[in-house]
Amino acid sequence: MMAAIARPLMNDPKDPTHITFEWGQAIIDYALSHGVDVLDITGKWVDYQNISPLLMQNRPDLFIYTGHGCRNFLATQNGCSITNGWKEDVCQVQCRQPPNLNLLRDAIVVTFSCHSASRLGECAIKYGARAYVGFSDYMMFTSDKAGSQDLFRDALLPMAIELINGKRVGEAVAATKAALLSAAKQWKPIKYMAIPFYWNYEYMQVLGDMNAKLGG
Repeated sequence: MMAAIARPLMNDPKDPTHITFEWGQAIIDYALSHGVDVLDITGKWVDYQNISPLLMQNRPDLFIYTGHGCRNFLATQNGCSITNGWKEDVCQVQCRQPPNLNLLRDAIVVTFSCHSASRLGECAIKYGARAYVGFSDYMMFTSDKAGSQDLFRDALLPMAIELINGKRVGEAVAATKAALLSAAKQWKPIKYMAIPFYWNYEYMQVLGDMNAKLGG
């Protein structure tokens, strides 16, 4: 079983990809400890020109993306990586590359990024992805010196961890939403913490086969 994890890292040290990059490393460590082969795609390799041949050669069973997302593509420092080839209407950049979503045919796709489930996810299913899990609006989390970002990591990463554990897509989504809702209730008195948990719970979206699972 092969998992490909794409972890773009923007130049600005305050960019949230410097947090989600580490979340991706946590998934990699877990996958390797559970006997899953991992293709770790980082840095410059996450752009369209590099990621396309890597996916073509490896054909992962699970594709995970921890970075910026738009309605019609997954974004990188250099524009886009995975795209349906349409013009963008949310991000400040556009991706004019031909579609490469067919490279995710037969894969389960999990994106820890904003917006992409709204259009890219629908297109991925039409191109043959088994399932696509992401967010139809912003994916939100807080970040501070106290490490509040780790609380969001712990609530969101079950989406990938439970798939690696052999759970079905629907079960992994249910576990993640339960973790988000539990955290939202726990932090309800502190609105700037509670609201992002509730928001992610509301806008996490799953498309495709809810019964899909890795290796089956």
